[in-house]
Amino acid sequence: VNAVCCIQRMYRCRAARDEYAKRKQAYMEYLAARLDATITIQAHSRTWAALVIFRQLKAEKDEYDARMAEVTRWASSTIQALYRGHCGRIRAVAVRDEKRARWKEMFDEDSRRPFFYNQITGEIRWRRPQDLLELMPRPLCGNCEYFEASLECSVCQEFFCAECHQTVHFGGKRAKHPFRALYDAFGKRVDYGDGDFDLGSMWPSEIIQDDIAGILLRIAPHRDPAEKIGLWERYDDDEYQKSYYYNPVSGEGTYDKPQAVREHEQLTALQRAQQQSQEHGLEYDDYYQGHARPMTGVSFAGLSPTRPTTGIS
Repeated sequence: VNAVCCIQRMYRCRAARDEYAKRKQAYMEYLAARLDATITIQAHSRTWAALVIFRQLKAEKDEYDARMAEVTRWASSTIQALYRGHCGRIRAVAVRDEKRARWKEMFDEDSRRPFFYNQITGEIRWRRPQDLLELMPRPLCGNCEYFEASLECSVCQEFFCAECHQTVHFGGKRAKHPFRALYDAFGKRVDYGDGDFDLGSMWPSEIIQDDIAGILLRIAPHRDPAEKIGLWERYDDDEYQKSYYYNPVSGEGTYDKPQAVREHEQLTALQRAQQQSQEHGLEYDDYYQGHARPMTGVSFAGLSPTRPTTGIS
């Protein structure tokens, strides 16, 4: 019995040791697998965290690069603008000096008024040329003293902006004050000259200005008149088929036929008709049969062609 018990005890002890070894081995394998899993999870976690940090750093770097690019563009544009402004001011001064040197203001002793002479082309103008008008400072509104003036009132003798002019000249007697614009449709200032307001609120165009200012270049001694009619001289324009009439005594010039010229032509036609009737042996009354009968019994010898005949029945 003792032997059997001893053998059983030894067998059980051995089986227990084997089971213990197996369980210990399994436990060690479990710990190893757990360690591997922990390492894998930590690796994935660190990778994800690193990726998040990388993306944040990349976004910050991209934003920094964008800001630096914007600052660089702003700095380069500012430097270019300053440089171009500097060059533009130098150019503007040169152009201004060139325009000022082109025209010279002089004074006519005969007419007692200033005129402008172009030292390059030899042109003479009574009105201020556009080159000099562009150099004049833009006046401020005399009412608000803030906005640039765009209108000039003849009676008030002040410059107004559009809003102030509408407010001041809204009603009453001021609403009838003649005014004119200071600038044309292209924003260029045009000078009326002698302060006349006959054109109302419209500025004379460049063609009208050149027509008025170039009057001395159109008449004698620059051109010979086609015909002298009393005190008037007629100059023909072959290109536009128009005639220009100029009175050297009064200095008046017009494209419309003056009254004195029309009266002279009527007298000339009547004298021509009388001469033709005498040359062809025709009776004076027969020649004007069916026409408006002119004045008879009047001698036209010694009549002035530029002054109408008065006191004739």
